[in-house]
Amino acid sequence: MLNIKEHLKQKSYKKLILIALGGFVVLLLCFYFQTDKSVIKSENQLNNLVNRVRIFYRNKPNAWGLNTYSAIQNNIVPEEMIYGRQIKNSLGKEVLLGANEFGNTIMPGNNKIAIVYKNLNKKECEALSTAKLSEDMKMSVNLIKIINSETHIFSWGGKYILPITSEKAREICQKDNDVLWEIYL
Repeated sequence: MLNIKEHLKQKSYKKLILIALGGFVVLLLCFYFQTDKSVIKSENQLNNLVNRVRIFYRNKPNAWGLNTYSAIQNNIVPEEMIYGRQIKNSLGKEVLLGANEFGNTIMPGNNKIAIVYKNLNKKECEALSTAKLSEDMKMSVNLIKIINSETHIFSWGGKYILPITSEKAREICQKDNDVLWEIYL
């Protein structure tokens, strides 16, 4: 039989456990909502980058010479995204600009650009691959690639059809992903 001191001691432990559990749930919710804000900001940064590239190359026949470094040098990239010689989105993930998933320089005659968000986790991949794009950008997306252990190409008439559904993104996104948007200028 428990005496009063032991009973009160057990009751105190239960309270501590409940308080700790409640604090943990609050922390998880804060992290979840903060990540959502960063994802939304990353979506906006994507739209902004496309608009800034279009403005810079507006009076040129194509985006010849565009790559990550030249975009920084030509003040195409918003200051908030520049980290030395790298571009990072609001999630802190590397961003590449250029002709393909490697950020290679765009050659003459190419009228498309690639923007790549690197090293996204599953949740970020799901959210950004199904991002709400501006109307202008929706009309100019040629394809979206999700690159992980495989490469999945979503286009308007291919095996995987645009726009990407949440269910398809959940199925394809893995632990580590790159998401590429190929955009017509």
